[in-house]
Amino acid sequence: MPRPITLINTDSADKEYPPNGGFFLFQEVCILKIAVTGTHGTGKTSLAEALSNHTGLPLITEQARIVAAEMDLTDCNRLLNDQELAKAFQWRVLERQIAEQRKRRSSGMC
Repeated sequence: MPRPITLINTDSADKEYPPNGGFFLFQEVCILKIAVTGTHGTGKTSLAEALSNHTGLPLITEQARIVAAEMDLTDCNRLLNDQELAKAFQWRVLERQIAEQRKRRSSGMC
């Protein structure tokens, strides 16, 4: 998504740089992030996909389902009954979500 560019004419500013007048070029950073939250089965993913399509913003899906599959967690009761497992799951989800956001940022997508 292209970012707007602002040109500032230094002839009218009280600045010495760049010498002999000219222009400074600034890139305005416009970061827009939309988070969709709610309980399971309410259409968060559908809404997020529609927002992504409408706005052109990248979609970073939630990573909990992926991490749950990797950890072979098919039943929430295991997490409810095992605090250490629940803690490990939460940390892995957080780390994965951050990693996905960093991948997008480094590729210039957000």
